[in-house]
This record gives sequence, structure tokens and C-alpha cells, in this order.
Amino acid sequence: MDLPEKAVFDELLDVCYHASLTTEEGRPTVFRVAFISNSTPVSPPREGPVVLEPIMRYALGQPVRLTVGELRRLAPVADPRRVLIAVEQGGTGTERRLQIYALIDVGMALWEMARHERISGIMSPEALVVASTGPGELTISRGDHPVIRLRGGEVVTPTRSVLFTGPVAQFFVKASEELIREACKRAGVSQDADKDDTLSFAHLWFIESILLHIAELGHGGALLFVHDAVADDDARLRKAVTIKYRLPSTRPREALLAAMSVRLEHNDLHERLHQRRTVRWKTSTGLRHSTGINANLRTSRATLRGSSAR
Repeated sequence: MDLPEKAVFDELLDVCYHASLTTEEGRPTVFRVAFISNSTPVSPPREGPVVLEPIMRYALGQPVRLTVGELRRLAPVADPRRVLIAVEQGGTGTERRLQIYALIDVGMALWEMARHERISGIMSPEALVVASTGPGELTISRGDHPVIRLRGGEVVTPTRSVLFTGPVAQFFVKASEELIREACKRAGVSQDADKDDTLSFAHLWFIESILLHIAELGHGGALLFVHDAVADDDARLRKAVTIKYRLPSTRPREALLAAMSVRLEHNDLHERLHQRRTVRWKTSTGLRHSTGINANLRTSRATLRGSSAR
């Protein structure tokens, strides 16, 4: 991984920080800047079949110096969810300077993985990345792995989601276990959740996805979780909160259970096939059909949106 000298690194942070404080037509300047030389490969070595979403590097006609103004102008066309603004040190001697020379399109796979909308993707190039998602906020990463973050004038280290550690996570333990048992029953398999982290975390990922979508809409919102014994018209609940619109629907829960049961079926078939020397065509076809978990998850999200719109 290319690392700049301290003076160059200080200049990179200085430009990125001041650019984050600017706006373009009233919108905040958000971006991801990668310090990576033009000669460094951006795609991982090809193994097996051709990659469906290759990483592409689009060179500018002429490199431009990295300044607050240039970064502000370029940011709107470089969607930080999928595009890195490539920067390197150009020139010679006393004329060496940081310059923007290309845009690197890594695709939406990683963004979708972070929202649990897909299970695999291609890693971003191994490079020093400085990103901004709001005024005065910077995140320094090694590729896709955050190292340190500046927020509210303070340097903070990345923390795990409260859904996975601490008292909030403990609140959901029984609910997650119940969903896993129900999914196993529907799939007709016996699965130990401790042997499949993606299964044990499915419930929490589902909740996290809803929270992320609420945040992205930018209209505010809150989720209230109560035990099954408490109905939405329960007198105890009505004393504590006022529900403007009641949506007594179990569709989100059914969508989650359907996705979990499909994953269980897929895992069970895969394990049985792995233990065999020969495989029947019918069994292999069943595995391919069960791989439709991604389509099932997309249906789950559509179902959730449909339920919310009612």
C-alpha cells in the first residue's frame, strides 16, 4: 500500500477537511479520496471465472492539482458509495504536488454488503482512503477498513454496532433465537446457530437495514420494539406513546423467516453435496434453486417497503 510522507499526508488531510466544510448548490460535499499511484493495480488477481463487476479506473484527460475547489467541483459526479477519487504525487523536485488523475469505480457491491443486501463482493483497492460524509467529518481507512475518524472536532475510533454488543444486543437475544427455531422448522433442518454466524445475525442485520434506510431518507424516524405479548392497541403502550397510524402487519417478519429458511435449505444441501463423491443431477439443481436466497432477500425488502407504504 502506498503511503505518503508526513508533509504530503498533512496536505491531503488539510484539503479534504476544508473541502468537507463546503457545499455545492446547497448540498454538502461528500467524497472518498484514495492515495494510490497510477501504476498500482486496482483490481484483485483474477481467480476462476471472470469477475462480474470489475473495478474500473477512468483517467482524466489531464491531471488537476488537488485543491479544495477542485475537490468540491468533482465530488458531485463521484458518488462515494461506488467511486474513489484517485490522487497521487506528481511532478518532480520542488514541483511535486498532489494531483487528481482518475476516478476509480468499485461498483455498488460493498455498499450493498454493508446494508446486508448481498453476501459477497469485490474489495476496494488496498490504499490510503480519506472519506467525508458530512461537514468537518473525516474517516481514514486502509481500503475498506476504517482506522480512525474525526467527528465533532474529536478523534474517535470505529466502534461496533450497539445491535451486536451491549444491553441493546442482549434485548434481542431471545427474539433472534425464536426466529432461528421457526426458520429451522420451516426448512425442515436442524441447524446450530452458533455454527452459522450469518444465521444468528440475520435478525439483527434485518433491523440494522431498516434503520439505515430510515436514516438515508433523511426525514427522521424511530423504531419501538416491544414483546409479542404487547399488542399495538395495548393500554400500557397507549399510555406511553401516541401511534399516529396503526399498521398491524406481520409481513416483515414473514419475509425475514422466508429468507432465513431458504438459507438453511441452501446450507443443508451444500453440506450434503460436499460429503459425496458423486452428485445426482436433481440434487445439484436443488442447490442452484436454493441459491435464490438473494432474490428472496430482495423480495423481503420489497415486502417490507410495501408494508410500510400501507
